[in-house]
Amino acid sequence: MSRVFLNINQTAGPIESSPLVEGDANYERREEKKYKFNPTQGIKTPTTEAELRVQLAAAYRAVARLGWDDGIQNHLTVRVPGERNQFLINSYGHGFEEVTAASLVKIDHEGNVLEEGSMGSTVNFAGFAIHSAIHQAREDAICVMHTHEKNVTALASMKCGFLPLSQTHLLAGEVTSHPYGPAATVPECREMATSMGNSDILLLKNHGVLTTGRTIAEAFTRLWYITRAAEIQVQAMASPHAMEAVELIDDETVEYYKGTKFIKIVADSEFAHQVRLVDRDLPGYDDINKPAKNKMKQEKKKKKKKGKKKKKMKNKN
Repeated sequence: MSRVFLNINQTAGPIESSPLVEGDANYERREEKKYKFNPTQGIKTPTTEAELRVQLAAAYRAVARLGWDDGIQNHLTVRVPGERNQFLINSYGHGFEEVTAASLVKIDHEGNVLEEGSMGSTVNFAGFAIHSAIHQAREDAICVMHTHEKNVTALASMKCGFLPLSQTHLLAGEVTSHPYGPAATVPECREMATSMGNSDILLLKNHGVLTTGRTIAEAFTRLWYITRAAEIQVQAMASPHAMEAVELIDDETVEYYKGTKFIKIVADSEFAHQVRLVDRDLPGYDDINKPAKNKMKQEKKKKKKKGKKKKKMKNKN
C-alpha cells in the first residue's frame, strides 16, 4: 500500500526508495507536477511603476519589522518596468520603517536622479554602486536586496563557510560568496556582480548579504531563508567545540536539493504574509493609492451630507 506525501522536491504519489534523478523515465513528468499542492494565495504581481513602488515600500517596512535593518543604511531596489537602465531606491537619511511608495527615488545606472522622492533626492553612493552593478550584470535581477543583519553578517565572516546544517540551508538555493572590499567603489561593486554569477544569493564576507529576484517577493523570500539559515548556523556554532557537536546534512542530500525551485514557488505567498503583518503593525507605506481613496471617501461623505441637508429643506417647506 502506497502513502501520499508532500515534499518540496517530490509530488504526491508513492514514496520511492531513492530520489528521481535527471535522466530517469519519470523525471520530466515529476518536474511538471512538482509543487501542485503548494498554496496559491499570493500577492499580486505588480505591472506598473506605481504598484512596484507600493510593494517595495512594503518590503522596506517588512525588513524593519523583522529587525533586519541597520539604521539608515542598506538598500532594496527594483527596476522600473520597461526601463533597463532605471531603478527605484530609498532616500538616504530615513529608516526603513519610514519609507513610503512616494518617497522612493528614481535613478539610472549613471547615478542621475530622474525623479526625486517625497522625502528628498539624496541617495547613498554605496547603495547606487552596489545595486546598479547587479542590475546591469543580471537582466533577471529585477529586484536586489542588501542587508547587514547581524546573523547573516556573522555567517558571511565564518571561515567554515555556509554549512549544510538545516533544511533551511537547502531551501535557500545556490549561495556564492565575495571577499571583503570597500563597497563604495564602482570597481569593487562590479567584482561583487562577477562573484554572484548566476546565483541569487551572495554572502559578502565581513559585510552582509545580497539577494536578487525576478520579483520583489522572490528577492525578499531569499532574504528570509538565508537570514533564517544564518541564525541557525550562528546558534549551532556557539559551542567552542561546535564542529564536533553538529551533524551536517550528507552530500547526497545536498546535491539532491540543488536547483530547487522552492523559493520561486512559495515567494508570492510568503511575501503576502509579510505584507499583511506590515499592514497590521507598520501601515502607511502606500501614500499613492490610499490618499486618493481617502479623498473619494471624503467626497462621498460630503455628498451624503448635502443630500441630507436638501431633504431637511424639503421637509421644512
